[in-house]
Amino acid sequence: MRKIRWGILSTARIAHPFAEDFAHVENGILTAVASRSKDTAAEFAARHSVATAYSSYEQLYEDPDIDAIYIATPNTLHLRNATDALRAGKAVLCEKPLTMSLQEIDTLTEVARKTGSYLMEALWTWFLPAIRQAVEWFEMGQIGRLMHLGADFGHPLP
Repeated sequence: MRKIRWGILSTARIAHPFAEDFAHVENGILTAVASRSKDTAAEFAARHSVATAYSSYEQLYEDPDIDAIYIATPNTLHLRNATDALRAGKAVLCEKPLTMSLQEIDTLTEVARKTGSYLMEALWTWFLPAIRQAVEWFEMGQIGRLMHLGADFGHPLP
């Protein structure tokens, strides 16, 4: 099985659990990390056993050994970072929210369409067994007609 070679864009707090989860990933390998600081990237790489640490995002975009990029930058940078990664031919998994507005989502999805690259928001709840089961029941007509959907997501901050 060919493993997807991942890079992480940013060493922000949210990037650490993503890196740690690679211990449970069979079809992927964490290959590189990029930060605006060489020292921060090197620290992150050492902590998570990542082979390559870059001191700029552009170096990660240009790395031919990276198939996909996880974007962990601040929300206001998601559009720019995801656009750059897609244009570099990388698949993108972008932390929530994907962008700051519907207009930015339209712009970003158009970039993904034009480049033929994969784009996904890191909304992991979609893959939870309970959610998948509820969707299956709904699609099979087992739970009736959808009248209203309410959702809430949150987690405690330190």
